[in-house]
Amino acid sequence: MITLTSVPLPLPEDLPGAQAVACRFGHDGAGPPGGVLEAPDGTRLALPPELSGAVPKRQAEYLAGRWCAAVALRAFGAAERVPTLPDRSPGWPDGYVGSITHAAGLAMAVVARDRDYRAVGIDLEELVDDATAGRLARMILRPPEWRHQPPGWPRARMLTVAFSAKEAFYKAVYPTVRRILEFHDVELRGVDPDSLTLTLRPEHRPAALPDERYRVAYRVDATTCLTVLALPLAPGAGARR
Repeated sequence: MITLTSVPLPLPEDLPGAQAVACRFGHDGAGPPGGVLEAPDGTRLALPPELSGAVPKRQAEYLAGRWCAAVALRAFGAAERVPTLPDRSPGWPDGYVGSITHAAGLAMAVVARDRDYRAVGIDLEELVDDATAGRLARMILRPPEWRHQPPGWPRARMLTVAFSAKEAFYKAVYPTVRRILEFHDVELRGVDPDSLTLTLRPEHRPAALPDERYRVAYRVDATTCLTVLALPLAPGAGARR
């Protein structure tokens, strides 16, 4: 059995016009009967065929994220179904952008109208330990990027926040670039008390992403890191609806 419980989980920064919904999820070692779960609010959530044989943990992650997305879309009066596209990204209803994340038994979705934002990317990560940070350090950050490590920050905290920020960035820009970016394709340019500055290296920067720098907001607690990047509308873009 899979359980979903709504929980408050504020974003690291306010996104006017956006809806953020979070829940805690769990399972008892079994997936939903018949591949369909009835959420606490009566929403019926169906597993896609490709997840019918997945382990209960993966099924729970998927259903929790889709429930958060459905609740957020409901606040706009939009269609609540968010299918998985062939490239495995969420298929948001026409007129909306959004992002889904899950980690450490928590799931979250952020949804906004595409007349307010070009795209949104969020990421939730469980803080890694020192041993894991040591193994992943070179994969996530190039040596020059470590110069931005704030005084007093343990290596594991720095790596977790940078990793999460890059994941949020990838989710936000993927609908535009439609290709997989590597961690070293994006450079960390600075760390402030509530945000990181990232830049897409010139050789990977398409004309559709002219922004030179991106501000990714973050919040870290005792066990997790949450990051968010909302791309504003391009200059001169007006409301289409």
